[in-house]
Amino acid sequence: MGQNIKKMYKAILAIDTSVINGRKYIRGDVTSESIPLNPSTAKRLNENPYITGMTYELIEDNKEKTSERITLEKEANDLNVKFRENIGDEKLQEKINKVKEI
Repeated sequence: MGQNIKKMYKAILAIDTSVINGRKYIRGDVTSESIPLNPSTAKRLNENPYITGMTYELIEDNKEKTSERITLEKEANDLNVKFRENIGDEKLQEKINKVKEI
């Protein structure tokens, strides 16, 4: 049952070169900063990186929050704004601002 829990991974190019959305990448470049994957899927893809041309590295949760982040989360909770734990500060601020406009 725990296998269905997705975690955030960053995608790293595993092949020599690739062009993605018009941008050229070389082996080792991070092509995406946050991809939700099941750990079992990430393991399978990492065992054969030529399936997607990528390897996937788990993004560790940073348990320490800045004072600005703590303030943002408190404001969001006070306004009943729903958000994921991994949302960026800028996106969270946008959600808060939308609720305040109403």
